[in-house]
Amino acid sequence: MRNRLLLKVCGLKHKNNLYDVIASGVDFVGMIFYEKSPRYVVDSLHPEDVWFLADEVGKIGVFVNSDLEYIQKYARLYHLDYIQLHGDESPEQCTQLKEKGYQIIKAIGIGEDFDFATLLPYEPYVDFFLFDTKAESYGGTGKSFNWNILQKYQLSTPVFIGGGVGIDNLQQLIENNFSFLYAIDMNSKLEIEPGLKDITLVNEAVKILKA
Repeated sequence: MRNRLLLKVCGLKHKNNLYDVIASGVDFVGMIFYEKSPRYVVDSLHPEDVWFLADEVGKIGVFVNSDLEYIQKYARLYHLDYIQLHGDESPEQCTQLKEKGYQIIKAIGIGEDFDFATLLPYEPYVDFFLFDTKAESYGGTGKSFNWNILQKYQLSTPVFIGGGVGIDNLQQLIENNFSFLYAIDMNSKLEIEPGLKDITLVNEAVKILKA
């Protein structure tokens, strides 16, 4: 039985930095396949750079309103284990990818008035929800949302929580003791620049979660 929260570090795009992050002991690495993102991975990280990564590390590809052909192309090239849908994808699109054998993470922007009942149509077709801070555009804001809203979450699907999680507030998030919380998603607050993680901060995050 899992006895700790897992850690996903997202937005990696440099080979040596990716390897250093994995060596820190993270559980998931996220690569962004959204061309408008400053962390877009395709131009800087070759597929063969990730083929031999340990099976213990989950490879997550992040896509935003991409068509099925595009997602499948890069999922095959980069040997992805999980598909994270970070746009306005429908339950039907989640189903199509689920049927291809991928584990599906559906990202949801959370605002003060969010209605969790809107997630019910997705629940049969996704393996995880990822709750992020609601934004006007696609991608991270570097800001956290009001975690108290999550007291209203009553569904059975396990959850990643992202959105402005850093060393400064990671312990506070853990102390909420959300029963549905499966993993923490960290990105910009671990960075030196977009796509390049500070390994000292990554090590600190791993240490906090494994304490």
